[in-house]
Amino acid sequence: MQAKPSTDELIAFVGARLAETAVQAELFHELACTAVASGEPGPRTAVLEGCACPVPREILDRALALRSELDDCERRIRCQDPRDPKWPLDPVFAEQTLRVLALPFELHHQWQDAWLPG
Repeated sequence: MQAKPSTDELIAFVGARLAETAVQAELFHELACTAVASGEPGPRTAVLEGCACPVPREILDRALALRSELDDCERRIRCQDPRDPKWPLDPVFAEQTLRVLALPFELHHQWQDAWLPG
């Protein structure tokens, strides 16, 4: 019998997938983009300042917004205070939100079915 995955594993899983998404954003530059034409080795995300390609910027913005939501969920889960009037619902809702954030990565090989929202 497998042990139930921890919330820490879920947080690490979502964080890693969002980091991968941010790195993969550079694959969506247009062919005439100066970031692609420069031929610089390595990640070009720093070059996006002069880039007019809409897709990499949109992917990065979405990954940053989801990362902010992930950080908020992690804070709400870790900062449990029984004196808080929102306790215990706030951590429970945060964990459910975390599971929803993980859902788009369900086909990833590290996904665990115990992470399905429920």
